[in-house]
Amino acid sequence: PKEVPIADKPKKEGTPEELLESAKRLYRSRLFSVAKESFEVIRDSYPLGAYGEFAELKVADCSFFGSDFAIAAPLYEEF
Repeated sequence: PKEVPIADKPKKEGTPEELLESAKRLYRSRLFSVAKESFEVIRDSYPLGAYGEFAELKVADCSFFGSDFAIAAPLYEEF
């Protein structure tokens, strides 16, 4: 387990670009459950935006790499 520093909390507000950079930083740090929350915000807030599809795929990736295969499989199928 890795403690999440305050600076690495998921952003819930901001421009799509800011949200994406925050989510990608968390993903690269292998904080998949926290990154998933950030990608979900992008997916739900900007579904038709430039990053909506990318965020949708990354939500599935975060579930997969977080070993939550039962959730990841239908997300991949839906994508």
